[in-house]
Amino acid sequence: MAKRPHEVPSRSYQDLRTVAANFLTEYHPVGSIPVPIEEIVEFKFHLDIIPIEGMLYGQDVYAFVSRDMTSISVDSYIQENVPSSYRLKGCTKR
Repeated sequence: MAKRPHEVPSRSYQDLRTVAANFLTEYHPVGSIPVPIEEIVEFKFHLDIIPIEGMLYGQDVYAFVSRDMTSISVDSYIQENVPSSYRLKGCTKR
């Protein structure tokens, strides 16, 4: 079995809240809603956001991160027409 490049640590709900709060303090100190996550991803983390037409229906995913961790591909319909799913579900399977 191939070794996974990044192991995801197990964290408690409170730990996740702390990580999220620290992230927002660093990258969005204004605290306005909605959080400008696209701008943070593109300009702070230097990741490209690549819309792909029909990805949800062809691959059954909303989005995925490239192997080299330089881009995030997203279903273009979800990105343009379903902002609640685009912002909340990100890389989860439908």
